[in-house]
Amino acid sequence: MSRCFLTVAGIAFFAAPVFAQEVDPARSAEFVSALEAHGCVLSQADTQNFVLSNGFADARETQGIVGALIAAGTARTEGANLILESPNCANGAAQAIPQPVPVPVPTPQPAPAPQPVPVQTPQPVPVPVPQATATLALCPSNALSLSDNIQCACPAGAASGSLWGTGIYTADSSICAAALHGGAISANGGNINVFLSGRLEAFAGSSQNGVTSSEWGAYDRSFTVSPMQAAAAPAPQPVPVPVPQTANACPTFEQMGQTYTMTGDQLYSPHSLTLQAGGSTDISGCNVGGVGFANAVPHLSIGLSGMEAYGRLEIEVDAQCDTTLLVNTPTAQWVFDDDSGGNFQPLLNLPSSAALNGRLDIWVGTYNGSACAATIELETWHG
Repeated sequence: MSRCFLTVAGIAFFAAPVFAQEVDPARSAEFVSALEAHGCVLSQADTQNFVLSNGFADARETQGIVGALIAAGTARTEGANLILESPNCANGAAQAIPQPVPVPVPTPQPAPAPQPVPVQTPQPVPVPVPQATATLALCPSNALSLSDNIQCACPAGAASGSLWGTGIYTADSSICAAALHGGAISANGGNINVFLSGRLEAFAGSSQNGVTSSEWGAYDRSFTVSPMQAAAAPAPQPVPVPVPQTANACPTFEQMGQTYTMTGDQLYSPHSLTLQAGGSTDISGCNVGGVGFANAVPHLSIGLSGMEAYGRLEIEVDAQCDTTLLVNTPTAQWVFDDDSGGNFQPLLNLPSSAALNGRLDIWVGTYNGSACAATIELETWHG
């Protein structure tokens, strides 16, 4: 299969067969309208300003739209230029022919007929709407246009569109499809919280709740979803379930542990979780910068957001055996500690910024290969 590439200002547009589900018709129409207003020709010098000022800075979405237009014959490439061929473009193949505007002929209006006197009908008494069904704005198709966390509504049947990730999703994934996939809504829809996150190096695909997501590599922006509670009281924390561990395999962030979502504001009050420390693999040979024993699957996979407001994230472990702490950050950096917390317990302080938004994977191992119950505490600090 051949591809025709046109590289303009660092963005590679290509013409290739495009699956319908990968291109949003509404976004494609917006692109055509914007290019018509721009003069129907997109030159190399104008491209960067055009895509940024018209909201098409996401390369994967823009490539899909341009590819679909070229495949449909609505656009073509000419040297380093993208030429739009539409009825509204003078250079297009199909010229719009002005049609004469008919002059409206006044229609004689009949004399008004006598109107009957209206009879007062008793009005039904309005029923109060429960708080849980309060009306919210509909969720956007994806999180690319969002600059902050939001609350929104997914109506029944809205969980469609492309989806990449599990628990944490790429910013160009369908928000309502992610909500159904992650269990935040049912097939009947519902109200959700959307939390923005940062870069992840890999997104795992899976099938959950009748929705299948795809895997993806590195992506700079991501998000998580959770059901919107009717009451303002904090939701009870789920009881941690032991995560199936792969024996004799090195730690890897390609698999997810017990999943949580937390914000920097929530972690300003210390947040504790219980788990079983230990593992079966000597990680000194795993190139993760640590020693002791752990397993392949992380104990915890935490979707962080709002971390840019704090100076550091403190993670410490309390247990009756000699434990270790291994972390993989949203930027795929391995961080390890053994005894910084004293009494053979680990303690890590991670510099907090927008780079810490995203998925943080945590392994609580042991120094000598034993196992014991442990408590891990996370807390954000300004200093």
